[in-house]
Formats: sequence, C-alpha cells, structure tokens
Amino acid sequence: MVICGRNQRAYDGLDGLRDREGRPVRVHGFVTNMAEWMTAADIVVTKAGPGTIAEALCAGLPLLITWYLPGQERGNMEWLIDSGAGRYVPGDAELIDEVAELAVPGSPSLLSMRAAVSQLARPEAAAEVAELVRSVALKLS
Repeated sequence: MVICGRNQRAYDGLDGLRDREGRPVRVHGFVTNMAEWMTAADIVVTKAGPGTIAEALCAGLPLLITWYLPGQERGNMEWLIDSGAGRYVPGDAELIDEVAELAVPGSPSLLSMRAAVSQLARPEAAAEVAELVRSVALKLS
C-alpha cells in the first residue's frame, strides 16, 4: 500500500506498480484516516517532517526518510538515524533495497528498528501536556 497524499507526481509515478510476485500495489492519494492506515503498516516512507515522524513513532513504525528540508528538518533525520528508528534513503534504488530488506519475514533489521522506535515513542505526551496545562491553570485561578 502506498499513500501519496497530495503528491500527484508520486501518485502518477507509482500508479500501476506491482510487487515482486506481480501483484498490483494499491496507490492512494490524500486520505482522511491516516491513523487507521498506520495501524496496518510495517514501515513509513516519508520526508523528515515532524508531524509524520511523531505519528509514525506513536504508531510504532520505523521510518525510511527519502528527503528533508535543509536546515529545518535535517536534525529530525539525523535524530532518527542516530536512534536506530529510521534510515536515510535518498534515491529510488536505496529505497527499494531497504524496503526489500525490511519486508523479509522476521527481518532482524526491522525488529531492531521497531525496538528503537519503542524507546522513542511518547504516545501519551499530548495527554500529559494537557494535564500539565490544566494543573497550572488551576493554580493560577
């Protein structure tokens, strides 16, 4: 499954894609239920944007980063690589090789990346921040 969002060029380039066994790969554009799709995913392939990284980590998904905005997102990419939760794959050939490696049943690399993700994910962070704000507001009132 590939979800391209609003990236029409990616959609057009991937439409008609088939896997190694010749089965068609389903390609979608923008979806409104990304959290549901992530529960069915094994990995996320994306740019190093903070929103998608946070969603993927909370869903327990390793990331393959294909690009980043220089300066602004480079640190995100480096942090993922240093933690072991992500890899930088700047070209199509590298991406294909990484996906093939991680798709092998019982892939040690995928297991290692998932373990790293579980160390980084903070799925309760929003609730903790809301509680902190609530407690501060109560003290001020």
